Amino acid sequence: MSIVLPLLALALQSTTLPPHPRQAEARALLTAVQGQWRCRGEFADGRPIEADLSFEPVFGGLGLRFTHVDRPPHSYRQESHWGFDRESGHIVSLALTGSARAAEPSAAAYVAETWTESSLTLVHRHLLTDPFAPNRFTYTVTGGRLKKTWEVARTEGQWQMGDYLDCDRVG
Repeated sequence: MSIVLPLLALALQSTTLPPHPRQAEARALLTAVQGQWRCRGEFADGRPIEADLSFEPVFGGLGLRFTHVDRPPHSYRQESHWGFDRESGHIVSLALTGSARAAEPSAAAYVAETWTESSLTLVHRHLLTDPFAPNRFTYTVTGGRLKKTWEVARTEGQWQMGDYLDCDRVG
């Protein structure tokens, strides 16, 4: 039995994969957005919007549990998990989104193929059904501020801002 444990430890060590070349950069970005954010912004038509965002680390900092909750009178809500996908080298987000008007949430997948330590754009990917229109979210951290922009391409290849939020870290 005394030889079994060292052999098991050796086997586990030999199956540990080296870090992906972009893993450290992904961890830096996911660390930069962690925390609680209080946000104000506007829809494309100029109506004001306020929301609270939360990014909680999971899986040793290589993942986040993200929550977006609009403040009244708006009712959009998103619960998602972000993580670094070792196989593709991308950051992915699997989300449930909804509002007080929707009886059930809808599922969505978003992928960031490229990013920096302070910014990423998550682009909607086909999951089970096509989105109402191609859309994407861009998150940019500068100092203690976060900017979130949602864009929609109702005409192919022409992105238009749907709304934006400027956020201050509150925790």
